[in-house]
Amino acid sequence: MKKAGFLAVIVLLVFTGMAFSAKSQTDDERYSRSVYKDAMTALRSGDPYAAIPLFFAADKADPSSILPVLGIGRANQAIFEKTMRNYSAANEAYTKVIERILVSKPESLAPEVFDVYLYQGFLLLKGGEYLKAIASLEKYKDIRPEYEKMAEVLNAIGIAYYYMGEYDRAVVYFKKALDSDGAFSEARFNLRSVFTRITGYNEAQVLHRSGDRQKALGRIEKLKEIAPRYLPGRELEARLLAELGKTGEAIRVYDEILGFYPDNPKTYWIRIEMARVLIALGDKDRARMVLMDNLARFPEQEDQQARMELVNLLVKLGGSQ
Repeated sequence: MKKAGFLAVIVLLVFTGMAFSAKSQTDDERYSRSVYKDAMTALRSGDPYAAIPLFFAADKADPSSILPVLGIGRANQAIFEKTMRNYSAANEAYTKVIERILVSKPESLAPEVFDVYLYQGFLLLKGGEYLKAIASLEKYKDIRPEYEKMAEVLNAIGIAYYYMGEYDRAVVYFKKALDSDGAFSEARFNLRSVFTRITGYNEAQVLHRSGDRQKALGRIEKLKEIAPRYLPGRELEARLLAELGKTGEAIRVYDEILGFYPDNPKTYWIRIEMARVLIALGDKDRARMVLMDNLARFPEQEDQQARMELVNLLVKLGGSQ
């Protein structure tokens, strides 16, 4: 009897504890929702600095809710867009949201949670992480095909491809954006811009092939006024400078290109060209460093000709030590 009574007390304590826990959790959830609402009000009013501690408070009160973490990302993204700071904080918050999504049942999540792919896509685009931006925006496009502002998403994907130097793909997405919304002027402007750049570049190429390097370089200079980061144009500029004997200036242009697009696959050949110029200048150590950077960034290069050229240059450098 005593044992039974003792067991009954234990059970009573357990259930009592559970009851208090449930009540506390309900209060926490209520408090979290209230603070989250205040945070969203601050964010929408244009005060992300005030919103961030409120989002953190809401997350602490109810860690089971994903929305406060999404809010942390959005607030930090708003700060990044104004000041170019807090990029990592925004991206880390979005990554946490996505990790939670991947281990949750979709039906258990608030629909707005999936907007994380949209927000992160635009963040990555402005942060220069173009491949990741495309992946995130494509994911959002698949999840929300009915999104009323799909033209903006398609245009953003086109911009990412443009900055990667993938102009054919950029044109495809700018056209898709216009198909989605014929009045979306930004996509129309971007489409014209791509064609303007391609036209200017083609003119410079014709002049280069005809042997008029100086005029070709002049055409590239005009192109730079409207497209200072146009990768094919900058690559041609470096090649023209090297051919004109202005090797120091060519190296400066190569450095600028690699600063703009360090992980763009097209820079594999650019590093090879740069290494050739460095070898001609007698700077073999830096040439070797540039080639080794290629191996580190692109260990699985599929272009056999490019790989063989890199290996041959490394052998040449090794044999000349």
